[in-house]
Amino acid sequence: MSEIEQEDQSSEGISLSVNWHVPETIHNQYIHNVIVQPGQNEITLIFFETHIPPYIGSPEANREYLQKQSVRFECVGKFVVTPQFVPEIIKALQVGLDNYNAGRERETNR
Repeated sequence: MSEIEQEDQSSEGISLSVNWHVPETIHNQYIHNVIVQPGQNEITLIFFETHIPPYIGSPEANREYLQKQSVRFECVGKFVVTPQFVPEIIKALQVGLDNYNAGRERETNR
């Protein structure tokens, strides 16, 4: 196939159906922190879950105990994406947040 024929074929495009599959073995993670690290040709998104040491006791004892501890941030996911894909991620997050807020508003008005 010539280069011109390839260009003509790729400009037409085709529609494919999508089957979103989430395996049952996938783990849900609660994310508390994220690092966005730009690279030369990519952006890396690193997600962390915060692990606070367990504590029980009076507020004063807890405060003293926690001041001697460190908080562990456990990496639970790392994704490398192209800079061109980041606006799509932001758009999807914004739509999700808007839908969440609209649902909460409907619940409040009941």
